[in-house]
Amino acid sequence: MKRYILCQDIFSKIHREFWEQPYMKWGGEEWDRFYSKKYLEEGTVQRSHSTYVAELEVLINNLKPGREREKALALRRKLETKRTTGGRTYSLRERNTVDYNENRMSKRMNSPSEKRPVSVLLKEVKKVKQSTKYKRRQQRSNEWTDEEAFDASEDEDQVSLNIFNTPKVEILANFETKSHLERYNIICLFDIEFSYTKKLFTLLSTEQIQRLKDEWIEAEKSILDEKMDKNTFFIDLDELYTAFITQPSNKYQHRSNYELFWCQDLYKRMTLQFLRNRSVLKDKTASEFRYRDELVNHLLSTIFYDVEEAIWVDTGEIENRTRKRQRNFSKTDNEREQLGDKHDGIMYMNVHGSKVEVGFFEVVGNALINDNSFKNEDLIKLLKAMMISLRYQHAYSKDTSNLQSFSILVYGCEFHFLSMHLINNMYVVNEYDAFILPNSSVCFSEIGNVVEVMKKFKLRMIMYYHNLLKSPRKTTWLSSIDLPTASPKRQSPSKEFAFV
Repeated sequence: MKRYILCQDIFSKIHREFWEQPYMKWGGEEWDRFYSKKYLEEGTVQRSHSTYVAELEVLINNLKPGREREKALALRRKLETKRTTGGRTYSLRERNTVDYNENRMSKRMNSPSEKRPVSVLLKEVKKVKQSTKYKRRQQRSNEWTDEEAFDASEDEDQVSLNIFNTPKVEILANFETKSHLERYNIICLFDIEFSYTKKLFTLLSTEQIQRLKDEWIEAEKSILDEKMDKNTFFIDLDELYTAFITQPSNKYQHRSNYELFWCQDLYKRMTLQFLRNRSVLKDKTASEFRYRDELVNHLLSTIFYDVEEAIWVDTGEIENRTRKRQRNFSKTDNEREQLGDKHDGIMYMNVHGSKVEVGFFEVVGNALINDNSFKNEDLIKLLKAMMISLRYQHAYSKDTSNLQSFSILVYGCEFHFLSMHLINNMYVVNEYDAFILPNSSVCFSEIGNVVEVMKKFKLRMIMYYHNLLKSPRKTTWLSSIDLPTASPKRQSPSKEFAFV
């Protein structure tokens, strides 16, 4: 095999010249053409089918989790329901290795030296069936395969039994949670009240936690110290004051004057919120959609209007395309297409013509919410989205030192800015900045801090965009750790969340 390694003992059991092709060419029709061309004798169709089934099983049992193994699983499921011209269903549950050994090399079987007594073959059949049954039972207990039907109404205990194919890092080997974040190799250092972080801190020693924090801080230093000191983030209050008494200048230049325009608009919006009786910052009955529409979307998306040819933010209920790709990767031909998670906002970058998802936003309720359960559910969704984004970025770059993914969690008036780095096959995430939105005129001076954090965030995105441009997206590097197989969605009684 070209992109994966099988030992010579396994190679001797299969037609190496066929399976060394790219996995896209492993279909049944390609196999029939290959087999009929190789063995020009009568009865080739039946032999071809049984040999194909047996060799698929050899690949499934010996390949590491990845695209090739997923392809072999899909082909095996398809063959289970396909009938040959003789009307026999070649169920994989009735297969045996003797059939495969008898048919894999027809020329060898025709030679006298390869013929064996029937009694010997029957004994081997019995042994193979017993060993195959044991292996299949053991495999079911260790991983969730697409052969097994899953009822979405099953409880969380049943969901926790579905172990993914992704190998965990060593420190998470014996770690299991209902969120399944450990199967994505995610190390969350943010929010000690978050159940996953709390369990992680009890599992790991103080030295391990500190080492992970130091490595994350080291990755952040190379970013923050590079260009941040060249920008003062000075706000001219006299220019902001003109927004309330005079009209904008006729000599407005979009690229050079837009940030001032954005600051003026933010101060006006916040001032009106302080003056209104039914402000979203004071009204407990205000909906999340109203909070997002009046304040949050303006803060997080409009600041990028002057660079939106390269970086932009879509707000609303935006579907995560990389999450959708993960869920549909292993679906069968007759299975309905699944949807990705919906986020309150997604940040995109136009990297060499490719639309890349690098940031994700979630707003938890209104400005006065106090419900940690909703916060935890949104945080789980953000962490998985960040990991998948970082994994797909890594597919186009060997260097992981500068790769990042971002998220913003808005909980009440708190805005938490998170960044994730790939460190030693672990996806380490922590908070790098934050601010609290002022909710009264007494805290009017705090708006300047909000502006500074948002301008730093924008500058960081621009720097990261230029960093991505340095690596042309021409080839795909296969990661040593494959993406986890998405588990079924679970319905929450109060709100829909995908626990996958």
